[in-house]
Amino acid sequence: MLSSNLWHPNRSRQVPAFLLNCQLRWILLAFKKKMDSFRTGLRVLVILFNS
Repeated sequence: MLSSNLWHPNRSRQVPAFLLNCQLRWILLAFKKKMDSFRTGLRVLVILFNS
């Protein structure tokens, strides 16, 4: 969350809804990528331990 420092609560009404949706979508995509890499890492660990 790099934009958290620039975020002002009193300006939140001026921010269009589609910008918020884009930001949420970007956060969800980043989280999904992190979870996917975490899953592949777990898979590699399981393969290493089983071999």
